[in-house]
This record gives sequence, structure tokens and C-alpha cells, in this order.
Amino acid sequence: MSEGISRRVVVRGLAVGAVGVLAGVVIGRVHDDAGPAGENVLVPDVAADGVTDDRNAINAALASIPDDGRHWTVHLPGMCYVGEGPVSAGFATGIVVPRGNLTLTCAPGGGIRTRSARIRLLILAGGALKNRRDPLAPADWWTAQPTMGIAASVPMGSETIQMLDPSHGLVAGDDIFIRTGQLVAGQDREPDAELNQVRAVAGARITLRHPTAKAYAQEYAVPGLTSSTPEAAVGPALPFGITKVTGTVLKDVTIKGWRVLAGGGRISENTAVHLQGVDGIRLEGSGMTFGKYGVAARYSRDVTIRRATMATPGEPGGDPVFVAPSTGCGQWLVETVRASGRVPGKFHAHEGVYDLVCRDWKQATPDGPGKPGASNISIRARAYRHDLAMEVRGFYTGPETFATKAEGDVYFRQLHLAPATAGDHAGKADLSLEGAVRIRPQGCQLPSGVTIDCSGTEAATLSGVPLDAPQCVGG
Repeated sequence: MSEGISRRVVVRGLAVGAVGVLAGVVIGRVHDDAGPAGENVLVPDVAADGVTDDRNAINAALASIPDDGRHWTVHLPGMCYVGEGPVSAGFATGIVVPRGNLTLTCAPGGGIRTRSARIRLLILAGGALKNRRDPLAPADWWTAQPTMGIAASVPMGSETIQMLDPSHGLVAGDDIFIRTGQLVAGQDREPDAELNQVRAVAGARITLRHPTAKAYAQEYAVPGLTSSTPEAAVGPALPFGITKVTGTVLKDVTIKGWRVLAGGGRISENTAVHLQGVDGIRLEGSGMTFGKYGVAARYSRDVTIRRATMATPGEPGGDPVFVAPSTGCGQWLVETVRASGRVPGKFHAHEGVYDLVCRDWKQATPDGPGKPGASNISIRARAYRHDLAMEVRGFYTGPETFATKAEGDVYFRQLHLAPATAGDHAGKADLSLEGAVRIRPQGCQLPSGVTIDCSGTEAATLSGVPLDAPQCVGG
């Protein structure tokens, strides 16, 4: 037991003023000392020997904390082994965080680990607020829920939206998911979108907590293309509107110092940390190992990953991903990360990610094969105001691979690639640009000798890119 943690046992249904669940089951111990104002500390009743399966004990402790407005800290006293829980969206579940307003801490060297080859080890998802057993159930995804229509196009930076129906039922404080279009062909769950909140309502007009991160208009499917278009209808109209997501957004969770070991020495499809439907997540001073994803995310706003290490045992040609914000993700800060592995990996921001800052990123792996089209830094399908300062050592080596690739209406506030991030790449090019790619003036810093491939686009759609470089092909 960690120093400063009492041995007062908390029993479900029997410990007055602590927590309440099944009577007679020990779930943990509560810190008796006076901590920060309004804060309580719970230590799950775990073996923490790295061998005994502590999954049920940790999840029971998390589930037992009352959602009464008080901030709680859950502290792991050591390294906890986590076996496979119920399957959710095709993968076994590990630890599921079912409420917000939490801080997760651990003793030095502590955290969670697994030997499973197909698991999401730590899940922070709004779906867990209603369904802890299946927090990522596809039927509960926001893109599977009804959409309330918007009366007119919404410009970027707008603080209000005019609803189509004045009886929309939204009230101040409601969480909402604003969406339009479709950014991946053949799917119905990858719109251009953002998480926001209603600040006030006046009839059909709603005022937003955050100005819109992007413009929204009716869009239409385009046969044969990956992304929809707001141009004259060439295919069926796609959902354009607002989904009420109140009660399914996990808010304000900080994870400090946890080691989340979902990789070990085995090849796997594991994810270390999975975020979905969250707002205000801090991952600080943590170490992660993984098979497929270090941090994967959808519909996640205000996320910070700081002072983290990530490593993957990888699989040649498997393209493991260190950090992967995707559909509806925005206001991310990724800072001071050291990424490594036995095979090349990538940083991946796809499908409408906005306000992404990544700085002091250093990635070092051996060179190795990748799937056709793979890139170590991949920015795709509408990217809004990205600010990247990154260094990569160790590249994909296939003939159709790239060190950095940006495609499909991308705007960089800053694109700074360290000298190591180009020049030694054995694939097609160091930097590939496809579609409309814009870089803020003076925001582009590329290594000398960088090779640029813009053969898949027209020069008129590019700005801030050094197209006069002798190494530039196409354009």
C-alpha cells in the first residue's frame, strides 16, 4: 500500500459516506488525510503484482465512485495485469473509465499491462457513461444517432446556428455534435464534424460555447471519390445538422504517470489508449507500448498528451500508429513525445481534425517496409490549422511510400520538419502533397535537399509550398 494511503476498507453498500455498490465486496481503500479541497483518493483493492488479473477490481472501483460533483483520484499501488473483458466494437475491453472529473495516478513504475493480442487496454469513452460493458457499441456512436436539421450554411467561427425546426428541444448546457458530409468513401461514420455545447437558446437560434471550428453546409456524395462536396448535387444528400449527445460525453480526466503496456514483445492489434466522445483529457508523463495504436481517437475535443514515451514491437508492413486523432477531433496538444519501435510507425491525423499542435516530437525506428501509400506523418481529408514541428528517423522503404504526406484540403499554420525527417527516405518522396494544401506564409521550414512530390495536384491549389525547389516533381 502506498505511503499516505490508509487501510480503511471501503465495502460496497456498507461504507457510509464513501461509495456504494454490491454489499460485502471490498473495492478499495480511501485516503483519510486532508487532501486538496473536495478531493477524495481511492486505491482499488488490487494485487498489483503484474500477474494476477486486476481488471475486475479496477473497473469495480472506478464504477463505484459517485457522480456527485466531487473530484476523485484513483491511485494504483503498482503494476496491474489486465485480462480480457467483454468485446466492444471487435476488440476485448480492458480498463473502462465510466465517469469524468477524475485523476488517475500510480506508484512509480505502476500502471496496467496485458498479454492479450487483441484488446483496447484503457478506454475513455462517453459511451461508458451509459454502457460500461460495451462502451464502443457501434449502435451508440454519435454518427448512428438522429440528426436535427440546420436551416442554412454555417461559416467558420460562427457563434450561432439557426435550426430548421424551432421545436428542436435543445437547451443551454446540452452537448452537441455538428456534422456534414462524408470523408471516407463507402462509410457513414466519417463526417466533417466537431463536438460543441449550447450556451443559450432563443427559438430556432442556438448560441454556441465555442465558435465553430470549420464551415458547415449541405454536402453530397460523389461517386468514385473519397470525400463529399458542397457543390451542386451530384449524388445523394448526406446528413447535415446537429446530434444531441448530452450524457454521452466523458469530461475532465487526467492520467498521470501510468504505464499502459499493450505491446510487450508480441505482435498484436492492441491499442494502448482509446478515446471516443471525450472533452478535456490529459495524458501526462505516461509510457505506452502497443501493437496497432498508441492513442486512437474519435469525436474528442481538448486533449493533451505531454511528456510521453511510446513504443511498438510492430509488425513489418503493419504500419503501427503512435497517435491517431480522427473524425471530429480538435484542440489537441501533443508535446514532448519520444516514439520508438522495431519497425517504422506513423503520426496520423485524418478526417477533419482541427487545431492540432504537435511540437517536440522525436520518433526513431529502423527503416522498414510499409503498405503502398504509407507515410510516417500522415495528414489527410480536411485538416484545419495544424501546427507541426516534428523529427522522424526511420522511414517506410516501399516504392510508393513517403516520409510526410498531406492530402485533401489541408491548412498548416506551421510545418517544420527537422533535417532528419527528410533526405534519407528511400521511397517515392520526402513530402507528398495532393489536393489543396496551404501553409501560412513563413510557416514552412523544410530541410535542405528535401524531395517534394506534388504530381497529384495542380500548382494553383497550393500555397506556401516551395514549388521552385529543384527537388520538386510535378505541380
